[in-house]
Amino acid sequence: MDQAVGIIWDAGNRFYRCMKEQADVIVKQEENLTKLKEEMEHLENICRDVEIRIENAEIHGERRRKHVVDGWLKRVRTLQLEMEEIKEPPEPNKKCVVCFRQSNCVSRYKFGKKVFKMIPRVDELLRKGEGYTHGVEITHQSSLKSIYEIPNIDTVGVDSMVNRVWNSLQDENVGIIGIYGMGGMGKTTLMKRVYNEFGNRKHEFDLVLWIESDVHDKGRGCV
Repeated sequence: MDQAVGIIWDAGNRFYRCMKEQADVIVKQEENLTKLKEEMEHLENICRDVEIRIENAEIHGERRRKHVVDGWLKRVRTLQLEMEEIKEPPEPNKKCVVCFRQSNCVSRYKFGKKVFKMIPRVDELLRKGEGYTHGVEITHQSSLKSIYEIPNIDTVGVDSMVNRVWNSLQDENVGIIGIYGMGGMGKTTLMKRVYNEFGNRKHEFDLVLWIESDVHDKGRGCV
């Protein structure tokens, strides 16, 4: 008998805690919303500080942000988008027979539940972000050698030619590559694309130079 009473008592306590938690979603809705907005503002400030640290580290192209930090930034942006959908709780319209003091119960419950679930997500990102602002290394040495990218026009249909030139550059048996054709065919544009690839692909060259000459020989440009 005592065992049965204990089981019933335990079940009753669990039911009460469950119902109280669900009721708090509505009753403490404004309190939770205020907390969420304050923590989200703090998180956005931390995010800006982290982005500044990354920009300062990446400015010379010798370091790259860690994947874990990049993932953290993406999660923060996802939360920012979700926060844009959260404005104010639904306006009351009629008395609720369940929670008495609150009204428009269903819509307010859904809103409060969303706010309630977002708080621990923000807390987790805050804990990680506070480490990223100081102390924790957020970038690593880039495996790509620093190349200052040359501004170039958008190109279409030259990827195969870029790959062909790049493969020739990687061939130890190739010492010189000549690109020739009529003026306006896109030789310079092609080589700008190839040059910029040195900043995007792994290579074994110690020095890469871009030299452009305006000297003409019998009307022909020399690049």
